[in-house]
Amino acid sequence: MIIEHKTIELFGEKVFEKVVVSEKLKTHNPLPNEGCFFYILDGINHSISETQNVILKKNEGVLMKCGNYLYQGIPDKKSKQLSFIAIHILPEIIEKIYAINSPILSKNNSTSNEFSNLSAIRANEFIKNYIESILLYFEKPEMINESLMTIKFKEFIELMLHTRNAPEIKHIIQNLFKTNTIAFKEIVKAHIFSEITIEDLAMLTNCSLATFKRKFKEYFNDTPQNYFVNKRLEQSANQLRYSDKNIGEIAFDCLFKNTSHFSTVFNKKYAISPSQYRKSFKQ
Repeated sequence: MIIEHKTIELFGEKVFEKVVVSEKLKTHNPLPNEGCFFYILDGINHSISETQNVILKKNEGVLMKCGNYLYQGIPDKKSKQLSFIAIHILPEIIEKIYAINSPILSKNNSTSNEFSNLSAIRANEFIKNYIESILLYFEKPEMINESLMTIKFKEFIELMLHTRNAPEIKHIIQNLFKTNTIAFKEIVKAHIFSEITIEDLAMLTNCSLATFKRKFKEYFNDTPQNYFVNKRLEQSANQLRYSDKNIGEIAFDCLFKNTSHFSTVFNKKYAISPSQYRKSFKQ
């Protein structure tokens, strides 16, 4: 249930947003033409892009360039609430505030994959104070005007560029509205060990469920379920050979329901139990 939902506009566009809910939240949130800074006030959030997973706790945020995202939020155990602030970074806002030749937003023509589409940010004292100041405006809307909100938006950009991962942040900002074309196979392989559903994967690839399954068969000559189980079993076999983790830990790492289920599936593929498999390599 939504407890609170407030927004603040700049130049007629929603820029600052505060949301408070009292239940788990799962939503597909594509960002086709904007970037976004997502900051957790209370609870836990799992942000999933086409190729990445970021888990955010209280006083942590993530800066995301345009792309395709899933959010899975869990309320705090004590407060029973999930609350967050989103700062939307739109091209029209950037164009009005910054000069075209601004060094902050100058185009980066590099095709390097060194940096990602999103960057997790642990709040320092300055970012925490900034968030507190934005919260104050939500409580005192009579103080809001265009001049003040322009200053607050520019302050946000400057703060992002002075975090410890500033090079990654700058790359994201400079390429904020440049959509990456990520291959279907790349998205699938990036989420072999992600706890998301086939429906979620279909959303991340911008496909209907039926289209996703058809394309999956074309690319991998297998069903999604069989493919993921086999890949996870291959990883579990590697861990049994080369790690000292117990079988329960390996089952958990490779996303099997429990040790019993893992042993059953493993035995079906390798015709031997996980413990016997490990023992054969030790010998």
